[in-house]
Parts: sequence; C-alpha cells; structure tokens
Amino acid sequence: MAQPIVSFAHVLLLFCVIVQCVDPPPHGELAKRARYIVHKADWCVITTLSSSPALLGQPFPNPTSMSDGPVDKSSGIPYMYQPTVSYIVQDISQNSKVTLTFSEAQFGLKECLLTKDSDPEWPMCARLMLMGDMHLVKDAAGNATAKAALFPRHPSMSSWHFHQHTFLKMDINQILLLDYFGGYSNVSVADYFKVNLD
Repeated sequence: MAQPIVSFAHVLLLFCVIVQCVDPPPHGELAKRARYIVHKADWCVITTLSSSPALLGQPFPNPTSMSDGPVDKSSGIPYMYQPTVSYIVQDISQNSKVTLTFSEAQFGLKECLLTKDSDPEWPMCARLMLMGDMHLVKDAAGNATAKAALFPRHPSMSSWHFHQHTFLKMDINQILLLDYFGGYSNVSVADYFKVNLD
C-alpha cells in the first residue's frame, strides 16, 4: 500500500492547529502587527557592528533567542540572555547600535509556506526590523524583569551554567515593517508601545 506523502507545509499547518495559532493583525494596523510579531517570536536575528579585529566594523548577524514578556503579557521590549563571552556582548560593549530582524515565517503562517502561492519572501509574510541600542541589564529589578520575560518561554535557560550569562535589554529607536506590497513602512515607536495585545 502506498504511504501518504506528508510535506513540510502540512506539518507546519498541523502544528499551527495544535498550538491554536492566532491570526496576525490585518494590513494597516502597523503598530499592532509589529507588537504581534515581537511578542509571538521566540527568536530573531540580531545584527551588531563587529568589534572583532578580523571583522572590525562589519555588520555581524547572529540568530538568538529573545522574549518581550511571558506569553500572556507583552511589554514590546526585547530581552535576551547571552554568555558574556559572546560576540553580541562584546560588540555592544563597544557600540550599542543593533538591528533585530523578524519574519512571520517562524510562525508557520500560510502566507509564509513554500508553496506555489506563498513563500517567506512573499510580502504578505510580514518582516520586521527594530533598530536601536542594546544594553546590559545591571540592576536587580531589571534582571528580575528580564528573567520573568525569558525563562518561562525558554525554560532551558535556567540551567545554562557552562558560561557566565547576562541579560540584555533593547531601547528601540526606529521600527520598519513590511506586511504588504510597496516596501517597508515606518512605525511610530510611541504607537508601538501604546498597543494592547490582550
């Protein structure tokens, strides 16, 4: 008997059903779409300006885990947990300017699947860039907030003892969102932080 063929697209769709994926805000609700992406994402690509002698000053992209808060509470502020020896920590100690890049492709949305009608590069599969400054979290209250944002969503982090780690927090200065044809739109940072995802 012939075995049924299960594609990666089918697996992603099944996963979306199981975890009850929430549809993104519609085109036009730019600030809400941006907050939706940041809150739903478990990881992004952070680009720093390299401080390594071999790559000095060059953009250095790095996939990394992140969270803006527990699943039921979005702050809009990206937090990270990095080993102090990481390139990210070394780079921001010299130049705090960073860009975080997100894609809805990680959510398994139908607009992002590899089919004859969709693709991660399809404009309806939204992409987001946050630009600003990344800083080490140094005070006790800030560390508690970052820990509460990250550890429930990334439970293995609590057992990362192979290096000394530190929490990072981003101050967002500019937001660019592509969720439709016509190129990126500027999203007001003030409007972004006014959004309520509840």
